[in-house]
Amino acid sequence: MRKAASGKKCNAGRLLAACVLACLAGCASHDNSGALDLDALGNQQAEDGSSVDRAMALLNVGKETMARAMLVDYLAAHPKSATAKRLLAQIDTAPETLLGRDFQDYTVERGDTMSELASRFANDSLLFYALARHNGFKSPKEMRAGAVIEVPRAKDASVTITSGKSDIVWPPPAMISAKDREETEKLRLLALTKLNAGDAQSAVSLLRDAEKRIPGDPAILDDLARAERILRTVELRPNR
Repeated sequence: MRKAASGKKCNAGRLLAACVLACLAGCASHDNSGALDLDALGNQQAEDGSSVDRAMALLNVGKETMARAMLVDYLAAHPKSATAKRLLAQIDTAPETLLGRDFQDYTVERGDTMSELASRFANDSLLFYALARHNGFKSPKEMRAGAVIEVPRAKDASVTITSGKSDIVWPPPAMISAKDREETEKLRLLALTKLNAGDAQSAVSLLRDAEKRIPGDPAILDDLARAERILRTVELRPNR
């Protein structure tokens, strides 16, 4: 009887796992160009740098204190991480400092996410939390279709990021087309998905392609360095 009960539990567990995977696949089919899948980043375990991914997921649900502590700890060990610095700046800095002061009204449409809107109007999906704060949301996930929010009017907002001995201003002075940025964000998001799934080689290839499209993007360079570290670690492991 105990064996039979155990078998039923195993079957139930497999059925539940299959349902979860089906739901995730369905969500992934919705195209939010340039958006970060923050829920997926929070659930997946990267081999290196997963603290940054989890911090993004925590910010997405409004757990600012926990995210800040995680980012501070991560920067203590990785002081040159541009991504971590940009996320921390969104907690400690006034949103208008990062987004600019010229805004326009936007009516949220079904399927919009804060990261997608940050990518579309501020040229940077990582500014999702600053955009949420500017609009008075405690959590980016509080945004609902039909709400009228403020988004940056111009697509030339720049953020100065201190990294090592130099300051990086992003975006660069040269104009980057919306199409190039959209395609590059898609490549970067796909690379992060591959990296979190354990395919570091594909992630490195995708990030190198993204860096060629928009040279000098600190977020891409930071992700590429992380992916290359993971790939080297994997290559050094003895074959089993």
